[in-house]
Amino acid sequence: MSTTQPIAVGPEAYAKFLRSGIQLHQLIDLPQGSLYLRSGIYDPGSGHMGTLEIPLKVGAPGSSAYPASK
Repeated sequence: MSTTQPIAVGPEAYAKFLRSGIQLHQLIDLPQGSLYLRSGIYDPGSGHMGTLEIPLKVGAPGSSAYPASK
């Protein structure tokens, strides 16, 4: 799955992002079981990129391994 989210911010928002980071949200459909979620980001302005791999345990709806939606 790939998503492009252009981000253009002014000086005030940029200062806030330096303190707290940028939060982006994406709903994804995951299979049940133990798995790894790998996320990557690329900044075309600087050419920098990075990835993060997170271990997850996804259970059936209603189980303790299935997070409640907000």
